Amino acid sequence: MLLRSKKSEIVSHLEKICAEHSGIFITHYQGMTVSDINTLKKALKPSEVKFQVVKNSLLKIAAANAGKKLISSIASGPVAIAYSSDAVTAAKLLDKFASNNPNFKIVGGMMDSDLLSQKEVAEIAKLPSLNEIRSMLVAAINAPAGKLVRLLSLPAQNVINVLDAQSKG
Repeated sequence: MLLRSKKSEIVSHLEKICAEHSGIFITHYQGMTVSDINTLKKALKPSEVKFQVVKNSLLKIAAANAGKKLISSIASGPVAIAYSSDAVTAAKLLDKFASNNPNFKIVGGMMDSDLLSQKEVAEIAKLPSLNEIRSMLVAAINAPAGKLVRLLSLPAQNVINVLDAQSKG
């Protein structure tokens, strides 16, 4: 049993998570071993996605205090939360882990202030990540510039070809 002071400390930590992270996902981990959970945490760590087992009652209090009461409506049973500032990357990693581990279930989540179903989280997991979007944008911006450089260099190349043909002929 947790002491009241420890509970208030946990609630304020969870409030901070709810307030600071755009993507929070509720998962069920029943049937997973400690080794499985550690494997998940290791897979999430490079992308700065955190995973934490939480007590439902404390999560509900923290979510209500942080203005994200909706998320508490899907928190039931043995619950763990995964959270990140990059919700798409978090959803991708959780979805990938869930596909390989039948005991791990994504119940739903919250992006900003929108409640997400399990199906919506799976759809988000199919979206390109923030880094992928950035590289697509850079490629789209660079393509016309590259074409312009090649187009502008054509007349100079034609002059060189004519002079070369003149010198040989």
